[in-house]
Amino acid sequence: MYRFHLDSPIPFTKSLRATIEHGHANDRGDKSSSVAYWYQIEPHVEFPAMPSVDQRLPRVP
Repeated sequence: MYRFHLDSPIPFTKSLRATIEHGHANDRGDKSSSVAYWYQIEPHVEFPAMPSVDQRLPRVP
C-alpha cells in the first residue's frame, strides 16, 4: 500500500515499521536503504560536533 497522500497520513508517536514485498512470492533478496528528515523551527539543544569522515564511514573487516 502506497501512502503518499498528505491528506491521509498514518500518524505514529514512537516508532513505525514498514515492510516491502518484492519478487514472486516475496522470495527475492535485495538491498535497500532509506533516509528520513525532520523539520524543526529551532533546536532546543546544541547539536554535537559532526564526527570526522573516517569516524562516519562504516568499517568493513
